[in-house]
Amino acid sequence: MGTFTLIPPMSLGNLNKAEKLSLLKRYMKLMPSGSGSESPDEISLQTDSGVPALNISAGQVTRMNAIVGELTEITMQTSTSDETPEMQQVEADRDTAGNYVVRRVLDYAKLPLVAERAAAQRMEPAFRAYRDFANLPTAQETEVINGLLTDLAKPEFAEPVATLQLAPYIAELRRLNDRYAELAALRDKSRSVRTENVTSKDLSIEAQDLLDDMCALANASSLLQPSEEARVFVRDATHLFAQVRTAYKQRSKGTPAEPAEPGTPEPGGGGGDTESPDEI
Repeated sequence: MGTFTLIPPMSLGNLNKAEKLSLLKRYMKLMPSGSGSESPDEISLQTDSGVPALNISAGQVTRMNAIVGELTEITMQTSTSDETPEMQQVEADRDTAGNYVVRRVLDYAKLPLVAERAAAQRMEPAFRAYRDFANLPTAQETEVINGLLTDLAKPEFAEPVATLQLAPYIAELRRLNDRYAELAALRDKSRSVRTENVTSKDLSIEAQDLLDDMCALANASSLLQPSEEARVFVRDATHLFAQVRTAYKQRSKGTPAEPAEPGTPEPGGGGGDTESPDEI
């Protein structure tokens, strides 16, 4: 087993997005500033300079901090699209308008005027199929409403529609359905654009490689170029990884984990003080 203290391997694979981000941020904060103005136990986030005591280059530090920034942005992004709130309102409004039109026809027996009852009864057989349109999946509902609007516009129903005074409600239903279809197209386009951008998985893979390289360089430095800075960093990074593993095990026992990235092992190896998952 040996007598040297070395940072053990740390897999990001089964950590969720927030846990990965927290680990990387905390890891980068452990790096010594190299300025000589701080004690070894103090932490300083590197920006565009390397870490000579650990033989970690400026390029590695800069890229890891950039990955942390990109992961932060992805983690903070909502899974819903910008169009979603309006789509939800339009969906509710078109259900209200559509149900009013359909129920006026299907519930003809409840209409107070004889002329209205006769007009609705005449239409009822053709519109029976639209009874539960609002319960359909939204994309399917859009097409069914288009069919409803087409049927309502047929010449044979012009007089009953006028008798039932449905024209303004039909016009509103058409407007809402067209708007929903427009918003759905915008949402699909924005999602398509986002898929062209770098994904959290891509960043995690790159972060894993950088993390492995940095830990290897820190371990080598602590052995071949011993210094207090290297010793403290190896100690603190080892403790950090142990905390993350312990917290992961606690979390995975209590709540379902996010799906693991294919081919990545569970964070493993090493022990550590028990830490609440909320602290990750």
